[in-house]
Amino acid sequence: MKFPALVFLALLMDFDETITIKDSTSHISHLAYANDPTRSPLWSHFTSYYYEDWERQANSSETRNASTLEAYLTSFRHVEEASIARINDSKVLRDIERHDLSDGVDNASLVQPFFYDFLDAYKHAHPETKNIKIVSLNWSKDLVSGVSGVPNENVISNDLEFDGDVSTGFIAGGVFTGVDKLASLQAVMPDFGGEELYGIGVGDSVSDLPMLLKAALGIMMKPKKSVYDVCKRFNIRIESLSAYQEDAERPIVYSVDGWDEIHSTLLSGEQVELTAQG
Repeated sequence: MKFPALVFLALLMDFDETITIKDSTSHISHLAYANDPTRSPLWSHFTSYYYEDWERQANSSETRNASTLEAYLTSFRHVEEASIARINDSKVLRDIERHDLSDGVDNASLVQPFFYDFLDAYKHAHPETKNIKIVSLNWSKDLVSGVSGVPNENVISNDLEFDGDVSTGFIAGGVFTGVDKLASLQAVMPDFGGEELYGIGVGDSVSDLPMLLKAALGIMMKPKKSVYDVCKRFNIRIESLSAYQEDAERPIVYSVDGWDEIHSTLLSGEQVELTAQG
């Protein structure tokens, strides 16, 4: 299968549950509470408030009546803002060593199979790609960079603030929704999503849709029911990557089961065989 050259001008990826197997913010909280097991309130305090707020918003007339994907995503912004505000006010994420974020993760148990194989092969096959970036709602650029191998300066996300190499407990950044993710990306790549679409976008959730829809090729990793529901609501087609057509009617995203499928479809045997170590 052949793809137009514009596809390979950028590789733009989500992080949690796209590159990783599971959400990694729990690792950040684990580090904080491991430093002080008596720290209060418990992490469950924050997650309970978050899910209650999210369910309330999901059932609100604002969200149910949202007429566009952007309006739908933006309706949840205050939920994300309130969650981070509670964490910042409590400073429960203080006293985390920077090196524990960048080097203290068991990557083999956290990273999706074949991700590293794909990234290495992609960079070798397409050295013309100037923009390889991760665009995430995560709270630590050090964690994202350390796990993915993508340089810190190419990570667009929220970030813990530090005093020296120790976290203060404050998360900065303002990347709360998929709309924010796209805006933050376009702030450093102003022509992305313009008249001439380019780049590959890879994500796994509803919050990734704005970026994927602006890419020449938007890929959704193992789409969940929530993704199918939102795509159906806003008339976004989901097709298998194997059914890619350059002139396909938009809006459209392409589904895959893993990085090995992306590798075999995009790179077409140009590289060495994948290893199970991924």
